[in-house]
Amino acid sequence: LWISPNVSQSTTLYQAQTGDTLTGLAERFNTTPELILNTNPFLPADVSAPLPLDRPIKILNRYPEDIIQAF
Repeated sequence: LWISPNVSQSTTLYQAQTGDTLTGLAERFNTTPELILNTNPFLPADVSAPLPLDRPIKILNRYPEDIIQAF
């Protein structure tokens, strides 16, 4: 079984709340801390650090479009 690298993306702009962390956002939006950081370089690299409350955070949600059966 092989998952296609082609993915569809939807973007969410999220306003951080007190206590939010990269790890928590990644879990909430079904993505990874690394993808959130790549999209928002102003965020702290420490995945457990509180996020800044003054800027919206862009979150790309990735979903596999198709699964292809290997032969």
